[in-house]
Amino acid sequence: MSTSFDPHADSVRPQSQYRDSQMLRDSLIVELASLFILPAEHRRTDLTAFEELMTSLFATAPAPERAKAAALLATRADLPASIAAMMANDEIDIARPILTSSPALETIDRIRVIGNRSEAHREALATRTDLEDSVISALLVHGGPDTIATLSANTRLTMSPGQIDQLVNRVIDEGRAIEDLSETLDLGPARRIDLFFELSAADRRRALIAYNAETSFRRIEKRGRRTPRIVRPGLQRALIDAVFAGENETYAGLLSEAIGVSQSLGLRIVRDQGGEPLVVALLAAGLDATDATSILVRSDPAFGWTYYTIRDLVHLYDVIGWRTAEAIVERWSAAGGKRLAIASRQTDHSRASSAVEMRSQPARHWLESARDQTIRASR
Repeated sequence: MSTSFDPHADSVRPQSQYRDSQMLRDSLIVELASLFILPAEHRRTDLTAFEELMTSLFATAPAPERAKAAALLATRADLPASIAAMMANDEIDIARPILTSSPALETIDRIRVIGNRSEAHREALATRTDLEDSVISALLVHGGPDTIATLSANTRLTMSPGQIDQLVNRVIDEGRAIEDLSETLDLGPARRIDLFFELSAADRRRALIAYNAETSFRRIEKRGRRTPRIVRPGLQRALIDAVFAGENETYAGLLSEAIGVSQSLGLRIVRDQGGEPLVVALLAAGLDATDATSILVRSDPAFGWTYYTIRDLVHLYDVIGWRTAEAIVERWSAAGGKRLAIASRQTDHSRASSAVEMRSQPARHWLESARDQTIRASR
């Protein structure tokens, strides 16, 4: 029997053998990971051998195999730190289980990932509940919008008061809604007042009640009737007249003068569609419930307030005290506008303030006259 000779046979066989050996080599990291997770504990010599083998094989393995190995090893506390760090710095699809779950990923390696890898890596880290203070601080500094949003929603993460304050500022600077953050973090009554304009109607009222209770002013007020805040003569009447005449810019300027805040803040109070800031301002200005009700009824028709909305707003007069209202206005004024307005709205507010200057000639003349009268009375 004759045997045919294939001149290419020798060249084909080594290539096939090479492909088989390469596939075997690529799958070795998955086999190593599978063997590593079998025993509950490892001897030191076994850990050393595993670390050496995995370090030499991991970088050259295909991405799917690296992802499988990382998923298998993500929850092992005895995984060598160098292996955890190597996997955490890989592509995000490979690194994610290590970043979100691995107890072996050390603090310094977490910080290095934050500084050197992608926003997706930082966002994955932000889902953890066991982040150290230094790691949280690094995320707050280097994290982008997605990372900040994830931190905001991480209800089981413990932050220091300073970190909460920094997180709130990041949320505001990026123009994101503050409502979810208010629900998930214990901001405290005073901090909620600073963020008052960004809260929902329900959160605003809860904040007012909590702040009122914290300041304990109600106990003082129950001993006698309230003493209205002392303002310049005739200011309250002029304010009411401006509202009745529909002169909103004049109204905002007079209200700003009555409570001692900037015109831009006064304009925002008047234009707030919820109405709660206006109630606080009217209380601080010394108006009684009757005058306040008249003002609320005649406020901007575009708000579309119903009878029930106005009723609930007037009810706040009984819920919070005038001393509390004055304290709240002082906090708003001291905030300097940064925490009261999202950056994207500040331009519109400055334009509105210019409109007040241009269109409020009667208010300016009246205020100048009132100041002159005050100066002459003090001499």
